Amino acid sequence: DEAFITRGMGKGAVFACVVAIVLALVFYDGAMARFLTVSNQRRGIWDVITSSNRKNLGETIEQYDASFSGDAQSARERDQSMVDDYYTVATDFYEYGWSQSFHFAHTLKTESFEASLLRHEARLADTIGLKKGMQVLDVGSGVGGPARAIANYSGADVLGITINAYQVERSRLHTTEMNLDHLVKFQQMDFTKMTLESNTLDAAYAIEATCHAPDLTEVYSEVLRVLKPGALFATYEWLLTDNHNETDPVHLKAQWDIEYGNGLPPLRTAKQVLEAAERVGLELVSEEDLVNLEGDDTVPWYNHLDLNIISAYMTHVTCWVTEKLGLAPKGTVAVHAMLMHALDGLLMGGKLKTFTPMHLFVFRKPLV
Repeated sequence: DEAFITRGMGKGAVFACVVAIVLALVFYDGAMARFLTVSNQRRGIWDVITSSNRKNLGETIEQYDASFSGDAQSARERDQSMVDDYYTVATDFYEYGWSQSFHFAHTLKTESFEASLLRHEARLADTIGLKKGMQVLDVGSGVGGPARAIANYSGADVLGITINAYQVERSRLHTTEMNLDHLVKFQQMDFTKMTLESNTLDAAYAIEATCHAPDLTEVYSEVLRVLKPGALFATYEWLLTDNHNETDPVHLKAQWDIEYGNGLPPLRTAKQVLEAAERVGLELVSEEDLVNLEGDDTVPWYNHLDLNIISAYMTHVTCWVTEKLGLAPKGTVAVHAMLMHALDGLLMGGKLKTFTPMHLFVFRKPLV
């Protein structure tokens, strides 16, 4: 009977979809458990799908795509709305697929992924001499993973600022759960228009965050203003390296994927960073691309991405199936597709050595 067969195929299709979801989840969680040792910090895929932040997801990703393509009224509006929209849709996936520390790290073969993130953060704390009692600013703090780690490591009081309200909510939740409210605070704030008093902070740092600034001089000038004279500012910058060729279509594709997949204005060079710092009056103390420290005892900075590329594609399948079944809101697939651009671009940029996420600059506010 044709109707019977059709009904049977319909039930079979639904069953196949459910099985696909389960297999994808099991595969991905198994891969993450194997390769990501911070499993106690990450979110499950169901947490992402059912997050309160999923409301109006489709509309938000459409706004992001429009602003990134240049349809906004001005470049300034495009950049500010773009970053806020990006983290509204991407934050849950970041926590799910990475950790509470949204950054890469110089990684030794003998250490875990989690340990490399902590060491990368501790390097900054040591570089700017953080200690108990110091008032420190985290410029672009995400959901607060580095701020909590650095405060716990150094004893310093850390204020994290981010433009995104949802990230502030997540930051405060995690900080309370870890009983670190006495050391770490968070505020929603545009780091190019800080509402902090001048000459009040003992140090500042940024971890792969100021790359979101439409004009680097604006965030650097604000950091300069709020620091006390003689205070240090250390920043890990995302940069194009000298190997980047503006006429090579493969290089340009990697650059575009990184920018679109990460909510960025055009990527900068080390020369542009130094020029921006000089224009606002920051004094250079030191600079070093930590990618150049990689050797026989390390793995490439993009290694964790490479290890999990298959599970990332399986997650994309999960997003597609759950959105089709109505379990995930409209826009879930589009958001994850955006993040897959980031994955492709970062891997290509890393392997071609045309991009670095960890060029460390240390600046000082002049005494006079």
